[in-house]
Amino acid sequence: MSKTFQDLSSAEQKGLIEKIGNILKENGFGDVPVTTDVENVGILMAGQTEFSTSLKVEKKLKSADSVKGDEVTKKINDFLKEQNVEGVQVKL
Repeated sequence: MSKTFQDLSSAEQKGLIEKIGNILKENGFGDVPVTTDVENVGILMAGQTEFSTSLKVEKKLKSADSVKGDEVTKKINDFLKEQNVEGVQVKL
């Protein structure tokens, strides 16, 4: 069963970030930022607050690096699929 990044424990999130960082470093993209976004949305009419956390791996690459970027994006997405984690944005 798939989980989103938000559903993972903090230790699982940290491990996932470290593994993605290692994939990036091993493929010459160690300077690509791996960031988490935390969003709190207040729903005034319902008197509730929704909380979400997401993971992003994004960087605009030079056209000369686009093929390599596509390969690394695929590696990261394959890794995420193996880990049954969905909802991570990977854009290289």
